[in-house]
Amino acid sequence: MKNKGFTLIELLGSITLLAAIALIAFPAILSLLNNSQTEIDKAKKEYIESAAAEYVNDNINDYEKIKDSTKSIPVSILISEGYISESMIEPKDGWCVKVSVVEATNENGTKNLKYTYKFKTDC
Repeated sequence: MKNKGFTLIELLGSITLLAAIALIAFPAILSLLNNSQTEIDKAKKEYIESAAAEYVNDNINDYEKIKDSTKSIPVSILISEGYISESMIEPKDGWCVKVSVVEATNENGTKNLKYTYKFKTDC
């Protein structure tokens, strides 16, 4: 009866080939994960800015008086008022969201109240 199986040389060759593939693929996969995390954080910032726009729209009487200036909207207010779900904005890379603000700037003067929104953090 003949022995069936792999020889030691065949096993070592297979392991070496798999290690080489892993060494080539690992940096590419790691880069892909980092890029996706950056995109997630960017989407979260846009989510916060759109929540601030909704907040300003709902409280427009407070913002009509502010012409050609900037008003800061704390993210903690957006959370407490229900514009942002706290579970949606938990960051993975350490930027602190709850103490951050969104700056609403009115640049069009008195007639057209058009605001631009910018997420700002001091952390």
